[in-house]
Amino acid sequence: MPGDIKYKDLNGDGVINSADAGYLPGKVPYPTSQFGISLGYHYGAFDVSVLFQGGLGGYDILQGNGIFPFARFGSALVEVADNHWVSSNPNGNYMFPRISSMPNTNNEQSSTFWMYSSNYIRLKNAEIGYALPGAWMTRVGIKRCRVFVNGINLLTWDKLKDFNIDPEISNGGTGGYPVQKVINVGLSFTLL
Repeated sequence: MPGDIKYKDLNGDGVINSADAGYLPGKVPYPTSQFGISLGYHYGAFDVSVLFQGGLGGYDILQGNGIFPFARFGSALVEVADNHWVSSNPNGNYMFPRISSMPNTNNEQSSTFWMYSSNYIRLKNAEIGYALPGAWMTRVGIKRCRVFVNGINLLTWDKLKDFNIDPEISNGGTGGYPVQKVINVGLSFTLL
């Protein structure tokens, strides 16, 4: 039907079926390169540190719940509603095929249509600290005291966020547990 995904007859036999599945050279589900950079700065009693990490060269093919628009762990409903093919604007550039109330095996086939770059950069860790003045601390028997706030998995820049996929784990949007952001507040001290 209009709005469905169209497939190419790769073997030229006039029939589009599983025999037309092709090989995607160089398209791997995991990053071909990974990197990280750690930065820190200390000024007076303040200190700050950050860790960025990322991966390049990987691709994820969405499948299963990742491409069922109304599945429990499926694509973000707002994204599907705002970016699917509609007959009132057939020439539009849409992210999703037409919405159907019935299963549509044509649109749920593993194909390059559902392939997305899994390149990402993540602010994996950040910490800000302040060392309390030593003169205050020695009065109560503490040699050094530092107050800090840190966070883990604070920001991720990628092309898979609309599908609630962690680019570090190639799961095709099949319902993996989402990345958790964690904020800690703490106090560390050394006794005299």
